[in-house]
Amino acid sequence: MSTPTTIQQATAAKQRQTGNTTLDLVASRSLDVQLHNALEGTGLTVDRFKRVVLTSMRQNPKLQACSQASFLGAMMTAAQLGLEPNTPMGLAYLIPYKTECTFILGYKGLVELARRSGRISQVMAHAVYEGDEFVFQLGLKPDIHHIPSGEDREDPKRLTHVYAYARFTDGSDPVFVVLTKKKIETYRKRSMAGNGGPWATDYEAMAMKTAVRRLATWLPLSPQMAGAIHADEGKAMYDVASGDVTVIPQYELEPPSEDAREPIVAPATVVDPYASEGGLADSEVS
Repeated sequence: MSTPTTIQQATAAKQRQTGNTTLDLVASRSLDVQLHNALEGTGLTVDRFKRVVLTSMRQNPKLQACSQASFLGAMMTAAQLGLEPNTPMGLAYLIPYKTECTFILGYKGLVELARRSGRISQVMAHAVYEGDEFVFQLGLKPDIHHIPSGEDREDPKRLTHVYAYARFTDGSDPVFVVLTKKKIETYRKRSMAGNGGPWATDYEAMAMKTAVRRLATWLPLSPQMAGAIHADEGKAMYDVASGDVTVIPQYELEPPSEDAREPIVAPATVVDPYASEGGLADSEVS
């Protein structure tokens, strides 16, 4: 039985023989019109977006071996949302999973999309660690009290909770959600990328993103943010002929078992040489 690695190698070899690799296609001008349409109104240019994507592909060859339709689907999803993938900003990720490419929304990308709605003045999320003073209450006077201890805040094993809250431009009461470490782990294990990708390299950020996603239930969602949540960790397929992107959301995909889930190679750290050229500003939330 062929393994995902041998299938990827065979696919890449066949593409090289025909001279029609995904890398060649992205580097060419064939997709520029579709990319221009997808990026319209986002503040990003086609050339800048392509440079970021090509850098990511060269640093992680497994992306080049993904099926062309799935890679282009994930790439176009990131373009439509105006989020540069696989950069240190952590807005979005293109992650290889076996022979498919998965679009994963980053914590800062989700925060950025929430702010774009115009009805939310602030979205914040924080991690709580052992030793922190942390109390929250619900009911008629919901509130959170959190004083960090100042001790080690890097070890995911010491993380106990994450919470996220939002303030609204109309001055209405803020809303928040709190998740325990056990609940975070439940969501991680459901994820197609639960054993690798940003969950391996940026656990705290992914945990906070999970809290923001739960918070989104109480937020006025823009069509763009709703589309992002729909596409997050789903299977996006791109039709080169029509230019259409079809997304199968994660909840409709068969979840991998803990034993069968393949470890995913995290995207290499990309030093973005084009940061001074404009584009989306980094989120204020660290």
